[in-house]
Amino acid sequence: MGRGLKLRRYDTIFEEYNVQTVRDDRRRVANLRTETELARYVQSSRSGAVRDELFQQRLINFDGDDVKVDRVQVQKRIQQIRESTVADRYYDFDYFQRQYDDVAQEQNISRRQARNLRNRQYQIEAAAVLAAANAGDVKISAYDKGILNKLAAGDYESAVYGKEDNSGKRRYERGRYFTELGYAERERKRERGLKGETTKGRRDAQRRDFLEYTGGGRVGSLDNLKPFGNLGKTSKKKQEDELEDLPF
Repeated sequence: MGRGLKLRRYDTIFEEYNVQTVRDDRRRVANLRTETELARYVQSSRSGAVRDELFQQRLINFDGDDVKVDRVQVQKRIQQIRESTVADRYYDFDYFQRQYDDVAQEQNISRRQARNLRNRQYQIEAAAVLAAANAGDVKISAYDKGILNKLAAGDYESAVYGKEDNSGKRRYERGRYFTELGYAERERKRERGLKGETTKGRRDAQRRDFLEYTGGGRVGSLDNLKPFGNLGKTSKKKQEDELEDLPF
């Protein structure tokens, strides 16, 4: 059922995060169309990245000897993914690049490999959510599906910050908190030699305070970064370019 996926997992025995190889069942699950087909697959397989995620997110439950989609939980997870993705826009682009570096140092890998680890985790979470929604006939808004499809294609930056324009910039690259609450204007004043600008460190602290106060952002940052989309719409070559196997 496809090649193995390298994913960052928490080892409860050693109490630390490490990279583990998990069976890749993304394509298999993407082709399931009904609750019966989903139940048959889950019951016939003992492992798989998406299969495991279906249970971890509690998107499916055993009903006697059968497996049923928890439609309420599916809707809840879709909402959580949307809210956390939008909340991520309050951080500037560099904030997440620094997170990549932290994971890269922790796992002794490159920044690109750290980025791939997160994107793969998003893919697995989204694959599980959309598979359950599809099998359980749960309706998804165009906006939510757009987010999920981008995450599923391994394009987290596009889902959060928007696509790059011709100059290489993204819509929310500076962070919505920075622009919407007036710090962009303060920086322009600072560049003109006027006083009253906060420091970058102070702005970062204010962003964190804001998200903590409102409950926004992803709990545990990269630890819980996870979400499906229509994998068939992304060419095999593009997927391999974006999510190449990590060489370790």
